[in-house]
Order: sequence, then structure tokens, then C-alpha cells
Amino acid sequence: MDTAIPFAAPFPPPLEDPVATAIATLNHLLRGELAAVETYDKAVGFFAARPPHALCTCLDSHRNRVQALRGRLDALGGIVATGAGAWGMFARATEAVAAMLGNAAVLRALHEGEELGLADYRKSMAALDDDSRALIERTVLPEQEETTARMRALCAIPAHAGGA
Repeated sequence: MDTAIPFAAPFPPPLEDPVATAIATLNHLLRGELAAVETYDKAVGFFAARPPHALCTCLDSHRNRVQALRGRLDALGGIVATGAGAWGMFARATEAVAAMLGNAAVLRALHEGEELGLADYRKSMAALDDDSRALIERTVLPEQEETTARMRALCAIPAHAGGA
């Protein structure tokens, strides 16, 4: 059974206005981060006694990325997404299935979500303005790479087998 949690939906189509395209892309990434925050928050609860430190660290990292993306969207004058949307609902349903399968399935689902998020950030670059791209390259993408590596290590998955 596939326990992947898609933290983000397919990219929005490019718009005529480059700023509008950047805003749509940043909101797409923000919805993915909001879904990740929701999912990690639930996952921490699955480990009743003591969640792995890496989960709490990843949750904090995703929260920081939410703030960074919101700040950039504000700077661009864009309307900021307030929820994860349909993909957040799908992530919640998938995490419920993973929870029924046990903690290992929860960790694997989180790892898969991190890999998908990493690929999403890498694909987003061409649709962003220079300042947004710099934010992703210097701040957000390194954080995403770190959470992906943390979850890969927690699941004991070799780096070459980790997807993106």
C-alpha cells in the first residue's frame, strides 16, 4: 500500500504577469508547507510517549518556512494562502491510513512527503522572480534538503534510494 503524503499539488500554470506567476508559485509552495506542518503536528502525536527529536526539528523547520514564504508573498503584494487546501485534506486521510499501519509507516510517509517537497522546490525556480528565487535557494531549499535528509536517516533509507 502506498503511504505517501503529497505535501503539494501540481504547479499552477504560468500567468502572463511574472509577479502573478511568482505569487501563484509561492502560494503553491506555501500550501505544501502548511500541509507539512499539519502532518508533522499529527505525526508527533502518534509517538505518544516520546516522538523522535527529528520529527520536532522537522516540524519547526516547516513552520519557519511557512513564515518565510508568507513574508515573501506579503512583499510581493500577494494574497497569502491560509490553508493547505485539498492536498491538506488528502494528506490527513493518508496519514490516518499510515497511523493504522504503525509508526514505521508514518515515518516512511513523512519521508516520501519530504522527497516530493524537495522536488517541488527544485521545479519552482523557473517560475519565480529573482528575490523569491534567492529566498528559496538560500533559505528554504537548504532547510528542505535538511528535513529530507533527517527523515531519510530516521527511516534508514540510503541517500541514493531517496528519490529526487
